[in-house]
Amino acid sequence: MKLRAINFGLAILLLVGSSFWQTFAAEGLTALSTPSTSAQAHPSDASSSSESIFELRFAPTVGISIPSFTQIGLECFVDDVLSFGGSFGAIKRGFRKNTIQANIITYETHGRWYPWQESFFFGAILGHRVLHIRGNEESGLTKRSRSFDLEVEGDITLRTSYVTPHVGWHSRWGSGFLLGTDVGWQIPFSSQGRANARLTDDVVDDALRDTKSYGEVVRLLKTGSKKAAGLSLPYWTIVRVGWIF
Repeated sequence: MKLRAINFGLAILLLVGSSFWQTFAAEGLTALSTPSTSAQAHPSDASSSSESIFELRFAPTVGISIPSFTQIGLECFVDDVLSFGGSFGAIKRGFRKNTIQANIITYETHGRWYPWQESFFFGAILGHRVLHIRGNEESGLTKRSRSFDLEVEGDITLRTSYVTPHVGWHSRWGSGFLLGTDVGWQIPFSSQGRANARLTDDVVDDALRDTKSYGEVVRLLKTGSKKAAGLSLPYWTIVRVGWIF
């Protein structure tokens, strides 16, 4: 009984196989006999498919972030999977009735990956920041019962190159509106710090420069500026808005 069942099964398989082979051969002969339609359609299909390999869309953006404050950038989206671009940020602030001025300039380039082709992304930023602080302060000096009014000027410049791994969210509407945020950590790989201080009275300044105390103050300023330039900082884009074209 088993042998008959096996033979019956083999017969069914042979029947299905022969039927499939006949259909396949008939379709192949038909395709060979009428090649003009497929031959004419093929180049256009190939060209259309090659044109749609990558879809690029661009979005100018404006954002508020820490520590760069304001940012203006350009984002390029590739098939909703990748994006890359760059941004520029600058701010100038005065403190203590403008006796202290602080300028921050930031240049950044970035790449982002959307693993689910939706809003969430992983990214990395390569950036360079220049922080310049300049100020002056009036101070009184008493020497042998005599008082002197002196004005001290100082400036500090910190230059930092860094990489920032980050994660974020870009909500993209069909109209083209873009709204996003991201958070990460700035890791410096190159930094320079420079600090100078002097008295506006050149005679007194020249006299103090030769003292041990003045040299110690300058050394501490330079050491502190170098350490500040190499600090690792948190990064947060509070909000980013743009329009995708």
